[in-house]
Amino acid sequence: MATMYTETLDALIKHMKAGSFVRAKFVRRAIDNSKEVRNVLLLDENTGRRFAAFKAKVLATGKDEARIEFNGDSYKRDTAEKIINTVEGEGKAEDRLTYRQLSEKGNALMGKLFKDLENASEMGHKEFSVMVAQMALLLKEMDKQDPRRPQLRALFVVAQELDKVTDDIEYTGKGKANLDKLINNTSTLLNSDYDITADAKVVVDVFTGIQGDATFEFENKELNQMKGRMAARLGTILKDVIKGNTKKFEKNFAGLDISNLKGSPSIKDRIAQQVVHVLDPAIKGRPKKATVTPKTGSGALKKKRGKKQKKAKTASLVAPTLLAKAKKRNVKSSKVSISQLLPILNAALPAKVAGNMNRPYLESRTGRFASSVRAVDSTKTAKGHVSVGYTYQRDPYGVYETTSGTRFADGDRDPRKIIDQSIRELAAQYGLGRLYTRRV
Repeated sequence: MATMYTETLDALIKHMKAGSFVRAKFVRRAIDNSKEVRNVLLLDENTGRRFAAFKAKVLATGKDEARIEFNGDSYKRDTAEKIINTVEGEGKAEDRLTYRQLSEKGNALMGKLFKDLENASEMGHKEFSVMVAQMALLLKEMDKQDPRRPQLRALFVVAQELDKVTDDIEYTGKGKANLDKLINNTSTLLNSDYDITADAKVVVDVFTGIQGDATFEFENKELNQMKGRMAARLGTILKDVIKGNTKKFEKNFAGLDISNLKGSPSIKDRIAQQVVHVLDPAIKGRPKKATVTPKTGSGALKKKRGKKQKKAKTASLVAPTLLAKAKKRNVKSSKVSISQLLPILNAALPAKVAGNMNRPYLESRTGRFASSVRAVDSTKTAKGHVSVGYTYQRDPYGVYETTSGTRFADGDRDPRKIIDQSIRELAAQYGLGRLYTRRV
């Protein structure tokens, strides 16, 4: 296994695809070695003040000096500049610290700048862990008909929920991490038709350096270690699934129906076709199976259309009446089912929002804003148009809203502008027509 330290990320994914389990530490090392992932470190108020003093000292030290002295410790200039770039999210991947340089006590960040945190805090991923990346990358490369996909989707959902845990109280009992409780708390998603496609794409984009940053923060040591124990148990289930053995999975996920979880482009395409069928007034009848095949018009129908056109030329009073009835019928047939529209929007919203984040609007650095956008409800206005309610991470992005009353309010950077544009573009793909959006 020692040779795996030198293998590329692609090579490790191929090993897993072929049925060989690869431990997370090897995936982490391969990610570091790829030099494509841009890491960013979030600091709280106290650590932020220390960083500000450190940065000031670096800037005040002449460029010709190879080392910087700060609080009794000495830093190489290259390392000091990488620390600054990592906190401020500047530069390319090679200009920032790697995962190993961020987390190991022997490196400058935890070994010098924040060495007093050693007994209280540890470095942790804020958005998604290496295990989540491991699953997302494998799902991307795996054949669409691979029988392991359903179990991997379910594990991906649970691993995502584990990354979101911010309190160790609920999941600990007599010092042991409670994975069973986490799986139970995730049962609503596991039993639904939740589509992981967009979430997995964001993870793949970050860990392959395509788009976004991998975000880190200092995490309570006990919480971090508790999550580590749960991740280790989840890893043993993942190991068996990759090897084609589902006994542990079936034992831990007993009573859950994961058959409706989605994550295959082909499945997504079929659902999209059905939603188009429901939303488009021009398509009549109920969709058959997963494919919509419009029927060609019969001779009788063509003859009827001919008569209507003839009447329209000679009877001016009939045409407005027919038009009004047709308009009324169209409005009625545009009624949207929340269960059909919202999953489709949410499957594509993060990627669509991220794609629209360019100057002068908000720009994507960490991927947090795009991944936080969710359509939460859909209603119909008095005139029969669809109104979609959405949410996003208001802290800190809400300060840019023009109505926020803060000094950061900006018409171009207002998050609502990008979200509105993204929802409208997605709705247009499904023939939805006029649509309203609102932040709730």
